[in-house]
Amino acid sequence: MVKKLSETPFTFNTCSFNTLLLFVLFVISMGCSDKPTKSVLFTEAAISPEFPNPVKDSVIIRYALPVYSVVKFRVMNRYGEKVFTLVKYENAGFRSIVWHLQDSEGRRVGSDIYRATFETADFKKEFDIKVE
Repeated sequence: MVKKLSETPFTFNTCSFNTLLLFVLFVISMGCSDKPTKSVLFTEAAISPEFPNPVKDSVIIRYALPVYSVVKFRVMNRYGEKVFTLVKYENAGFRSIVWHLQDSEGRRVGSDIYRATFETADFKKEFDIKVE
């Protein structure tokens, strides 16, 4: 029996595409060298684009760490007031943070554009998260 393409169990998932894209970027960033390389896949922290954006329920921040690190994730409103702060101690590898659109006291945040900061000891990235 021949199955049509639409009947196969495979579905394209944007999350898995973002993870694959992040992996490819790490491999490219390693470059080519005549010297033997260590078994580390990457040498510096990196973060993939937040997904989804705009956000309705929660947002997933995927990142990769080359070594054990302290990760700080902060969210501020348009007036620069802290809305949410998370500090995690993470081992090397691919990791993620899920923000459920709540402030530090557990209340749902309102519709707005929030400024998020992802930071480790040697890496920092700021980006906007639009909450609907």
